[in-house]
Amino acid sequence: MEVHRDFTEWAVSRGVKINGIAAHKFPGRGLGIIAEKSFKASLSSIVYISVQEGDTILTVPISALRTLLTVPKSISIPIGAITVHGLLAASLSLDTTLHYSAWRAVLPTAESFKESVPLLWHTTLQALLPSAALSLLKNQQAKISKDWSAVSSAFPSLSYETYQYNWLLVNTRTFYFTSPLIKLSKPVNRDDCMALQPFADYFNHADIASAEALFSSQGYSIAASCSISKGDEIYISYGNHSNDFLLAEYGFSMESNKWDEADTGGRRVCRELCTVWEGRMLQDADCAEIVVLAQWSVAAIGK
Repeated sequence: MEVHRDFTEWAVSRGVKINGIAAHKFPGRGLGIIAEKSFKASLSSIVYISVQEGDTILTVPISALRTLLTVPKSISIPIGAITVHGLLAASLSLDTTLHYSAWRAVLPTAESFKESVPLLWHTTLQALLPSAALSLLKNQQAKISKDWSAVSSAFPSLSYETYQYNWLLVNTRTFYFTSPLIKLSKPVNRDDCMALQPFADYFNHADIASAEALFSSQGYSIAASCSISKGDEIYISYGNHSNDFLLAEYGFSMESNKWDEADTGGRRVCRELCTVWEGRMLQDADCAEIVVLAQWSVAAIGK
């Protein structure tokens, strides 16, 4: 964990404020954020007013982010028109200065993506994906192909494997970000409102999160949204996402996910409304066929 301590010191030197939390390796689950003390729920999560002092567990200033605005012109100008996603991936691939070395040292490895992210799976495994996840995968393939075309034309010596790895880092670790300083030639696409932020990307996802990420013109703050005990893992929400989405975009699925959906003959049904699950049969009144709802995981698909 020494590299994580070094990275924490680097993040603090960039203005990141860390209150009673730390990166921690949880047995069987990997890295996440652990509470080193207890927290109370912030007032903002209850009545949407200012966060109560002591309940903010992390703040990340704008100056610490990697965004469209931090991409060196020596990278952005030769590439020209490209998505923000694609440009940030190019920046991660090509800007290997010492400034970001402590951050790079704690990022997931390319090897860690190979088993978990469907974009890297063999086509025979990809074909086993549920229709919704497969649709998301095809969209990813189209996006990265277009981005790679722009980047490889400007930087032909860059390998596709390096770019693909950094494209996946951006895909799995960014937060929503906008700035009046960003001038775009066309209306902003929500998919391009991206920022990489140090330390906050340690947080894992839960459908019922214990902390809330808040964004303002000063940067990001993360505050407890429920009481948290010392030693607990602290989760944020990446959004109200089904397992199809989580697997395709982030490389994991959840055993219990209140936002999960089941494909029932063309209709999408929120899991909260389903009364049967985990391999049991669902007879949809509006559908002539009986479908099987199988709860699956990366490990199950990979066997």
